[in-house]
Amino acid sequence: MSNLAVSIFLFLIKLLGAFLAGAALGLAAQIPSRYFINAGMTAAIGWAVYLLASEYGWNLVWANYAATVCVALTAQILARRKFVPATVFLIPGIIPLVPGGGMYLIVWSMLYDTPAATSAYFYETLQMAGAIALGIFTVDTAFRIPKKRKQQIH
Repeated sequence: MSNLAVSIFLFLIKLLGAFLAGAALGLAAQIPSRYFINAGMTAAIGWAVYLLASEYGWNLVWANYAATVCVALTAQILARRKFVPATVFLIPGIIPLVPGGGMYLIVWSMLYDTPAATSAYFYETLQMAGAIALGIFTVDTAFRIPKKRKQQIH
C-alpha cells in the first residue's frame, strides 16, 4: 500500500475512534439513544477538523479553536433540527478535543520533572481549554444575536 493509502486509513481509524468516544459519552451522559449517532458524528467532525488543521501546520491551540467552532456549529444546527438543547450534541462532540493528555503531563511533571516543564504543560493545556471555551462562546453568541435583534424589534 502507498503512503497515501496508509495515511487515509489511519485518518479514518482516528475518526472512528472519535465517533465511538462521542457516542459512548452520549451513553454515559444518558442522552436519548436516538441521538447517539448524531453525537458521534459531531465528535468525528470536530476531530477531523482538528487533525486536518494540525496536519496543515496550524498551532494546536488554533486547531482546537477551529475544531470547537465546527463542533459548536454542528451542535447548534442539530439542536434546531431535532428540537433538543445544543448540549446534547456539544458535550459529546468536544470530548475528543479536551486536553486530557496535557492534564496528565502536568501531574506527571509535578511528580517527576522540573517546575519549568510543569509550567510549560500547564500553560499549553490552559490555552487549549481556553480555545474550547472561546469556540463554544463564539458560536453561541453568533446564534443569539439574531434572536436578540428580533426581540428588540417586536
